[in-house]
Amino acid sequence: MTVLSSGLKNADTSATWVKVHDRVLAGEMQPEKKPRPAARERDKVMSELAKELTGRTRRGSNRTVARE
Repeated sequence: MTVLSSGLKNADTSATWVKVHDRVLAGEMQPEKKPRPAARERDKVMSELAKELTGRTRRGSNRTVARE
């Protein structure tokens, strides 16, 4: 098992969470042979993650990360 930090201020960690978010929404995660959460639970978590990722400023940059 891999543990991912929740510290979104780190650019590398934030980029990894963006990939996780996108892959879950695309149905690529959880692998088919693994148990998946109910759609309602998944949608709630993805909504909260999207809120956290939206508008976060990348460290060392004046750009804002926009997620839709």
